[in-house]
Amino acid sequence: MKDLHKIVKSNKEVVDEEQLIEFVKHNLSIEAHKKVENNIEDDPFLMDAVEGLNEVSNKEQINQSIIELNQHLSKLVQNKSKRKQKRRLPTNQWAILAVVVVLFLSVITYFIIHLQGGK
Repeated sequence: MKDLHKIVKSNKEVVDEEQLIEFVKHNLSIEAHKKVENNIEDDPFLMDAVEGLNEVSNKEQINQSIIELNQHLSKLVQNKSKRKQKRRLPTNQWAILAVVVVLFLSVITYFIIHLQGGK
């Protein structure tokens, strides 16, 4: 994730965030506009990105919306990784869990043998 400004890689060429924003604002040259359109036709993910950008009502606030989305996504990813680490049992707790399971099985085995011997 060295370059966070590259949204999509297409078979033809890389379309970056600025090109998409300018495409949505209709500020690209005719040649650049056609290149982006060709990439959009070939890549459904890129098409979804353009559709999402088109839904922003105030085109001047697209950059701010993208910054907010990136921050929100970053927080979600960090929270998910923190939750995963909290759920993990440290190595010594796995040993404790194994001992508890063996003891539980031993007690059950004892009662089964004891009940069988009483008949």
